Amino acid sequence: MSDARERELERRAAAGDLEAARALELERERRGAASLAVLSDVHGNLEALDAVLADIDARGIVDVICLGGLTTYGPDPAAVLDRLRERELVCLRGSYDAAVQGEGPLRPNHRLRQAIDWARDKLQPGFLARGATRQRWAWYRELPDRHDRPGLIAVHGRPDVPLNHHLPNDAHSEEDYFRHVERLAFGGVLHLPCVSRKGEHLRGSVLAEGYDLVAGKVAICPGSVGQPHDRDPRACYAILRQERVEWIRLDYDLERTLRKLEQSNQPQRRLLIERLRMGI
Repeated sequence: MSDARERELERRAAAGDLEAARALELERERRGAASLAVLSDVHGNLEALDAVLADIDARGIVDVICLGGLTTYGPDPAAVLDRLRERELVCLRGSYDAAVQGEGPLRPNHRLRQAIDWARDKLQPGFLARGATRQRWAWYRELPDRHDRPGLIAVHGRPDVPLNHHLPNDAHSEEDYFRHVERLAFGGVLHLPCVSRKGEHLRGSVLAEGYDLVAGKVAICPGSVGQPHDRDPRACYAILRQERVEWIRLDYDLERTLRKLEQSNQPQRRLLIERLRMGI
């Protein structure tokens, strides 16, 4: 179905045309069943996550992978975990998640250590913690580091080091990275749309129109839901449909997130407020 045809159905459905509404619903179900949504690096930003999940639902997509980076910075680490836990999706842990859990290879600086400790205090059950807090923490601790499908691997970092590193950006890192990839790899960490394959490395706005997969091995970063680093503060995630990847940018209630941060005791809240506003 063409974009023009879909817009026409949307217009008619909004005007009360039940036949058009059903046709639109069926088309979205068809496309959603053939699509994979990939998101990463939520970092405690509930409003951004809710905007992304609502958009995924509106598109009828039921196959969803989250690459980790769930907590640490934003004001709602527990609510983010609860939201992801209640969904039927594949959810991995990232390097910051492992650090919050007291594990992993991350060697944080002083600022990051403060943020990690703050998130742990919000999440780790104490002696008198209720069952819901304990269940949330147990779910968080049990998240896998990688997810494999025929021709596809999903990790937070690198296929061979799931909790560390990121997509390749030179000939040496290409060789080391792609020998662990069968066809397609999704990874987080970078917080901006990226594509890497041998001899080609694309980032940021050059991918605004999407990317058609080519022969050979390809690595993709879906951007960041809750803390973008490409000077675009909107939430970002990726959709894989057949042989094409699209990055979706979404406005969300950023001001609500910033108010929560302002009212919190998150030790890096001043810096984070500035970075969220600027998308850096």
